[in-house]
Amino acid sequence: MKNTKAQATGTKQTAAECYAERFAESQDLLKRIASRLEQHKEDQAQEPANWGYAELAKLTSQWPIAASSTSGTPSQEWFPSTP
Repeated sequence: MKNTKAQATGTKQTAAECYAERFAESQDLLKRIASRLEQHKEDQAQEPANWGYAELAKLTSQWPIAASSTSGTPSQEWFPSTP
């Protein structure tokens, strides 16, 4: 992956610095996702019969893809298939 930030500013960044920056960004994103997911859970608890909250199916189908990109493990191995 190219270091486009360093190219745009004309500065040099090491691979370790780039990794640390992107790791911090990823951690922040995961914290925000967890917070929004918790809020989603609380909202759903207020309306347990509302099928609109079941849209998590799309999200849960995409988690293995994101998870496999950091591990090299094929996405289908992250979650067992449902019978």
